[in-house]
Amino acid sequence: MYLIQYSDLMILLVLMLIVIVIIDIVSFKIPNFLVFIIAFFGLVGQLVFWGFEGLLDGGLGLVCGLLIFIPFYIKGCMGAGDVKLMAAIGCTLGIKITLFASLYTLIAGGFIALLWLAVGGELITQLRRYFLMSKTFICTRQMIYINPEDASISLKRFPYSLAIVSGTFIALFN
Repeated sequence: MYLIQYSDLMILLVLMLIVIVIIDIVSFKIPNFLVFIIAFFGLVGQLVFWGFEGLLDGGLGLVCGLLIFIPFYIKGCMGAGDVKLMAAIGCTLGIKITLFASLYTLIAGGFIALLWLAVGGELITQLRRYFLMSKTFICTRQMIYINPEDASISLKRFPYSLAIVSGTFIALFN
């Protein structure tokens, strides 16, 4: 019998993720030390509960989180903290659940972005803009990009940790 149970590790993960979301909403930053704590306890937990096979699974979860989200960082769609957070979550969850958490995160991010636009009063404007770009492509087979207006809410950031945590919770409790 271990001093801690696997459920204790999941409770720690959930509490850390809630703290990270609050910090990200307030400051648009995800503290590295909190991400490190999640990764450290995730890998240690994997090793303690499942041995070297678990440690490998946690390492693959880390790589999975990095590889899925790094292209979004490179394109400027999300911050490095978001990528590191998903990688740290992968340490705790392993590769299989991290794949599902990543998928649910991307879906949740889309819904949050639509809500962000709706609350900002720009949902219809942005949908028209994308409809026009799609229509142009269908009719001419040429891709065009229409920049949003300078003051558009679509140019402002939103705390993506909210989507990451939502996707992770869905994967965990599904």
